[in-house]
Order: sequence, then C-alpha cells, then structure tokens
Amino acid sequence: GINAEYMGIIKIFSRLVMAYNPANVKEIVEEKPQTPDEHNKDQVETHLRVQGREMHADIARFPYCIVWTPIPLITWLIPFIGHLGIATSQGIIHDFAGSYYISVDDFAFGAPHKYIPLEVSEDKEKEYDKAIKAADDSYREQMHSLCCNNCHSHVADALTRFKYKDKKYYNMVTVWSVSYTHLRAHETLRYPVCRLLLE
Repeated sequence: GINAEYMGIIKIFSRLVMAYNPANVKEIVEEKPQTPDEHNKDQVETHLRVQGREMHADIARFPYCIVWTPIPLITWLIPFIGHLGIATSQGIIHDFAGSYYISVDDFAFGAPHKYIPLEVSEDKEKEYDKAIKAADDSYREQMHSLCCNNCHSHVADALTRFKYKDKKYYNMVTVWSVSYTHLRAHETLRYPVCRLLLE
C-alpha cells in the first residue's frame, strides 16, 4: 500500500543520511583494525542477558522491551526526540510508523539504538502480547500526528491495556519520561554513536 511504499522511501533516505552522519564518519576514520579476539568480543556483546532474558541486537530481538532509535536530522538537532516501538514476548518490534500503518519486525528509521526492559513476569506473556495486538489494531485505524498521536502514543496504549505496573493510564508524556530518563536504559552496543545523542 501507499504507507508501505512511503516507509520504504523513508528507510532508504534514513540509511543514506546516517551514512553521512559526521559522527559515524569520525568513528570510521578513527577505527583501528580489530584483532580476532576483539572481533569475537563484539559478536558476543550483541547477545546480552537482561533480567534473565536474551537480547539479540544483531537480529533486533528485544523481549519485553521498549526500543528507541534516532530520527535522522531531527534527533541530531533535538537529541531527546526519537522513534519508539514496543517488543512482544518473543522480541518482535511493533511500531506506529505512519497513518493507518503498524510496522512489525521492520523498525522504522533503522535498528534500535537503545532499549528499556519492562518488568513483566513470564505468566503474563499472553496478556502482554494481547495488549500489543489490541494497540496495533486500534492504531491501524488512526491518523499519525507528529505532535499528539505518534509512536509514543501507540506504546502508551499498549502499556495502558496491559495495566503495566498496575497503572491505569499511560500517555505519550509518561512514555517519553520512561524512555528518555529511565536509569536502566541500555544501548545496543552495535551503535556507540548513541552516546553522542543521549549525553
């Protein structure tokens, strides 16, 4: 559909712009040749365990997490603005990527740069996934608005339906506060440039 074609164009543009990010260029220029041990270390670091769950940054699998990635140009100018998604119990990312469009396992604007583990017990797996599906179904019928109905709103809706931490209501502001100020946020390690954006 139109939204799928639009997101395809956006992703191509995002990759082209990220390729010319001065921070990325600087890292490439200053990068030293890796020894086999260092290379293996990087491979291991893409597979992390958080709260007993495996996070696979190399294949974008972040079970029970909120994930964040920068938006080219916008995040460079306003570092606390970015794109947000929520991952199922299996780690598959769902995000409100445009009007009437939920992207599944194809995170808009590229791979996650940061993830925030949610405190969800294993016995709540079906309930948690059901809440995400319900939020998806709702937002597939909604217009996207940069300021008042966006990716943060979609994540907030999923958390509200799940009654995360017994809280009855989440909105884009409370989700923003969790995603940008949470002390347990983790970088994916594949993208150290994230530090420049978040410091």
